[in-house]
Amino acid sequence: MIIALEGMIFHARIGYYDEEQLLRNKIEVSVEVTIDSNVKEPMDDIDTTINYENVYELIKNIVSEPSKLIESLVKKIILQIASGYPSAKSIKVRVAKINPPLSGQVERVWVKEEWVQGV
Repeated sequence: MIIALEGMIFHARIGYYDEEQLLRNKIEVSVEVTIDSNVKEPMDDIDTTINYENVYELIKNIVSEPSKLIESLVKKIILQIASGYPSAKSIKVRVAKINPPLSGQVERVWVKEEWVQGV
């Protein structure tokens, strides 16, 4: 079973340059968490799944801290989710910086990584 949060928008202090840290960048975060779905009964208990409200708050807290690179932000999110949800079999995180400050027009740049338990 996959539990996903798509298109979370934040204004984050992310960027290598001081100006990006000061002005904040608009970013989009999407997450997929895979859990064991070999359940014979319907899951109607929040403790038997991934609480996506808690995952949202966790990500909101992570992006509130400054990061220089999108890559490091992706890693932080994966590590925090994996730590908080040992039942997660895999985690995919994609972070996009929207309209990055480059010399030409670029809609977004993004980094995506997948973590698999035990690998």
